Amino acid sequence: MVDENPRWHTPQVREVTFFDTPRFDLYRRSYILRRRTPYRGDKPAERFELTMKFRHPDPDLAWRTRIDFAKGLPGVVKFKEELLLVATGLGGMRSVFSHTCQIKNQSMALGRTLGDWAKIFPAVIDANVAKGAVIVPVAKVGIEEVLFDLGILHFGGGRNAKVDLAVWRERETQRVLVGEFAFETMFKHYGRLHPRPKHRSERFYRLLQRETGAWVDLGTTKTKLAYGLSGRKLDHDE
Repeated sequence: MVDENPRWHTPQVREVTFFDTPRFDLYRRSYILRRRTPYRGDKPAERFELTMKFRHPDPDLAWRTRIDFAKGLPGVVKFKEELLLVATGLGGMRSVFSHTCQIKNQSMALGRTLGDWAKIFPAVIDANVAKGAVIVPVAKVGIEEVLFDLGILHFGGGRNAKVDLAVWRERETQRVLVGEFAFETMFKHYGRLHPRPKHRSERFYRLLQRETGAWVDLGTTKTKLAYGLSGRKLDHDE
């Protein structure tokens, strides 16, 4: 069953920027720094959302990796399992686990070194990158995200999933880079999750790949694509 959002055709537009050292030292260690800035009119607004995450296929390592925000900032910490495509063929499924901290509605000046970012996310120091390392935008190409809130999917057992469609394009040329159809649900205790909605959602994920195979880009993520826009070699494979 699907509940369609009556405003699904009115997207949220925002600018997406990833930050790292020139050698991608953070990403190679599975750390990600990201800024998302909503548009006001046709330009990015002054306030933005900052995210730091550690993403890894080992759930125990992801959970044990410290993720935090500086005292006084309105941060929220989340742990998430993400189901992704496999590189070998349609209908597959693999998991990566993200330990994430988000800080919304900020307008602070962002510094140029890892030490500056550690004043916002102290745990970034655990990446074992020098405090004086320069932090810059990953790519010169600006990424514009157009996000459609499509509605709610019902998988039974009282388990619902929010559904959205995100289209990434180059800000300057409007060339489409990638589209992502995604659905997610939240729960507190994985062991108490009823197996029926879990199995239904996974089956839907596999079937959807086969039905839309002509549009599926296997073995990639939006983050990997954004890093690829730098034109430099990636020493990391999600």
